[in-house]
Amino acid sequence: IMWTPEEDEKLMSAWLKNSTDSSVGADRNNEHYWGDVVKSYNMTIPSHRKRNSKQAKDRWHKINRWTDLYECAYLKARRLFTSGYSDQMWIDAADKFYLVDNKKAKLGPFVLKNVWKICREVPKWKTYNEDLRNTRKRKSYHIEGEVDEDDDIEEMPERPIETTRLAHLTAKETTEAKRLEK
Repeated sequence: IMWTPEEDEKLMSAWLKNSTDSSVGADRNNEHYWGDVVKSYNMTIPSHRKRNSKQAKDRWHKINRWTDLYECAYLKARRLFTSGYSDQMWIDAADKFYLVDNKKAKLGPFVLKNVWKICREVPKWKTYNEDLRNTRKRKSYHIEGEVDEDDDIEEMPERPIETTRLAHLTAKETTEAKRLEK
């Protein structure tokens, strides 16, 4: 059975629920933990779409990896384009970075934005993925002898016309005010 985007969202929600539920605690073994995740997930879908622990765990790791790569692309966009950008402009820039940064992996466009929106502000998800990234960096350093590749900046997205026009008008007014002072 193919996974739908809605099922991916429900799976991530089930993982978040079980990861942040303080009443259950963190002392469960892996098998019990994923059993709880699948139980939560299966309660939210029709009976003919139910999954087992292995299916859910394998799928979660895939969508988590893709979502984390997109989060990295979004943070890169936020870091590079700070002034005059809206959230949607950062998302558009992140879409481009995601494609370019993952060209070798042939991932294609990021299609799990709803999953990303569910988990992007959750501290547990962020911490989990930071730890994974740090582990991957250490492994790649030992294998390849390099820590990280340089971030290539391909092309800065255009600013909205209103911002450009306002900047032009402000410059024109400044020039005219200086001319009048003389």
